[in-house]
Amino acid sequence: SRVAVANVELRFPLTRTLTLGFLPIGLPPIEGAIFYDVGIAWQNGSQLETRPSACDPARDCRTPPQSWGGSIRANLLGFLILRFDYTRPLDRSYNRPYWTVSLGPTF
Repeated sequence: SRVAVANVELRFPLTRTLTLGFLPIGLPPIEGAIFYDVGIAWQNGSQLETRPSACDPARDCRTPPQSWGGSIRANLLGFLILRFDYTRPLDRSYNRPYWTVSLGPTF
């Protein structure tokens, strides 16, 4: 099996660290992001096409799934990232967007 993936992402700050007056607590830095993802997995003998309409139904045809979306991320404790991602697939027959929430380091 072989795999190819690509990601383009634009990150931008929404807020910097915000300290609440005399209290030793504050709000973490928050950033936004806009992204586009594409990827594909195939085996030897698979037909690779960029458009689903170009696929030969008699062969194992693979087209790269694509999606785009936006994200809001908060840096908690300096190493944990709380992420809320909104993703819209471009290749599904119903193209329904979805939300994901994750906690952990980003790449």
